Amino acid sequence: MTPDRPTPARPSLAGRRVAVAGASGLLGSHVAALLAAEGAVVRVSRHRSPLPPEVPADATVEGDLRVPAVAAAFVEGMERVYLCTGVVGGAGMIGRSVAQVTQTLATAVQLLEAAALAGVPRVGVVSSTTVYPPGDYPMREEEGFDGEPSPAWAGLGWMNRSLEKVAAHLTATGALPAAVIRPAAIYGPRDRFGPGAHVIPGLIGRALAREDPFVVWGDGTAVRDFVHAADVARALVDAVELAADAVPINVGAGVAVTVADLVTAVLEAAGHRPASLVFDATKPTTVPVRRIAVDRARERLGFVPCFELRDGLADTIRWLTDQPPRG
Repeated sequence: MTPDRPTPARPSLAGRRVAVAGASGLLGSHVAALLAAEGAVVRVSRHRSPLPPEVPADATVEGDLRVPAVAAAFVEGMERVYLCTGVVGGAGMIGRSVAQVTQTLATAVQLLEAAALAGVPRVGVVSSTTVYPPGDYPMREEEGFDGEPSPAWAGLGWMNRSLEKVAAHLTATGALPAAVIRPAAIYGPRDRFGPGAHVIPGLIGRALAREDPFVVWGDGTAVRDFVHAADVARALVDAVELAADAVPINVGAGVAVTVADLVTAVLEAAGHRPASLVFDATKPTTVPVRRIAVDRARERLGFVPCFELRDGLADTIRWLTDQPPRG
């Protein structure tokens, strides 16, 4: 971990009434935990998935946030709302799931409308780097609407572009000031493991299961920026206080990591040395390179990641192995 990061010049949220949509998920659970640790009065939502036991909450609103009455009840009386909802899935799901696009966008737009009507002072919106066109260099925020998103995740890219436009419109009209962040590939404790997992939880789960041969989708040359969920949570909370002008902010580690290097790091962190390591180039890997420039996050938020990749992997594995067995 990197302890000497700049302290954000923002007011404390102690005593503030805040709501976290999607607190059962990876990012939302970390946002709720951060806000509670700071002394905020935290309301969370729950629909199909159970809330992790680590998520502190002063109140829980049950139901589908796409329903206007449920969304209105969720944001009523809140001073801050953080939108961390979304249908998640790995490379095999992207491009094939209608729900990943339609449900995610419908929920976010309904919450934004409800928050605007309720007079919520500020909201935080989580977009993603799927907005960017193909490129093998660190993408800057102003390139988010250049050309078409990468074909492998065009649906998600256009969904997030649409969400950003809605947030920008509400901010410009004065109806609802919004902060918008574009995180890189998020990982960490409380991630989704098992079927449909993203690359890091997928690799960790199989490494801990001591799979051998150890088969990796793709040829290992794909490049990503991996960022710990706790770092993204801090960036989102800071952005709502310091950058609620709907100008998007990339949030990542700022480090290019190949999948082959990631596999090596995961195997080392899990203590697994398979006799056979196989890269299967016939399996889907989405885009070959996705890197982002993180200068704006440093300049506007004082953002410096606390977790380097190896520390973050160890943190995630420690959490996973501490979980009680299911069944």
